[in-house]
Formats: sequence, structure tokens, C-alpha cells
Amino acid sequence: MLRYVLAVLLTVAVLGVAVVAVDHGTAVRGERQAVAAVAALDTAAVDLYENEALALAGGHPPRRAVEVTLPGAGYTSAPAEHISFERVPEQPHTRVTYRISGRAKRRRVVDAPLVRAGESRFRLDGVTGPVTLVLRLVPDDDGRPVVSVTVDR
Repeated sequence: MLRYVLAVLLTVAVLGVAVVAVDHGTAVRGERQAVAAVAALDTAAVDLYENEALALAGGHPPRRAVEVTLPGAGYTSAPAEHISFERVPEQPHTRVTYRISGRAKRRRVVDAPLVRAGESRFRLDGVTGPVTLVLRLVPDDDGRPVVSVTVDR
């Protein structure tokens, strides 16, 4: 009888450790997806911002398309609780803040001024899975170049 009790206790302990390990693994994978998405966005936005010129009046703005996978809820990945962007005033940088479920809040800096629908502060909450981010070099209200971000599913 004692053997059966010990076997059950050992099984419960192993399952408890396995659940914690899987939970940690999903959070780490979600964070890796977020880091990779921000890095790809940074690379494309900086290339566009530094190597292209604003289009002449009536012309098509220079653009880049970046395919990324934003973390979503699933068995292998934890979702992003929020992903927000905020331009640094008077500088050509954008702060990206994100939090993956079960992890600490993280910040990264994109070395290009990003806007979405003309707003210098925006969020991509609820956008998950594989998406295409379309980046266009457009003038802001003062005529300075900024990178406009559009989400294309």
C-alpha cells in the first residue's frame, strides 16, 4: 500500500514540475517572438528612414513590408498583454514597450520615428500571429520624414 501512495505522490510531483516547465517555456517563446518582431521592424524601419527620400508631391512613398509573427495565446506561446509604441520627442527614435503574459515588461528602442494613422503613440494590442507590417516613409505635420506603420493581415 505504501508503494502505491509513494507512486501517486511522485507522479503528482513530476506533473507539477512539468506544468511549471511548460508554462515557463511558453512565456519564453512568446518573448522571443516579440523580440524577433521588434528587431525585424527596427531593421526595416531604419533602412527605410536612413536610405530613402520623401516622395515628390503626388508620388508613391518609399515602402518596406516586414513579415513578423506576433505572440498569441496557444499551447507553445504565451500572448502579449500589450505592445505599445511611443516616439521620443524631438529625436528620431521610438520606444517599444511590451509585456508577455508571465514575464516582466520589456523596452526596446527603434532607431526611426514610427507613427500609425498619424499618431506618435499607438498600440498593437490584439494583433497576433503572422502579420505583415507595411512601412511607408511619409512627411509628418512639420514636413520631416517619419515611418508610417500599417498592419496587413
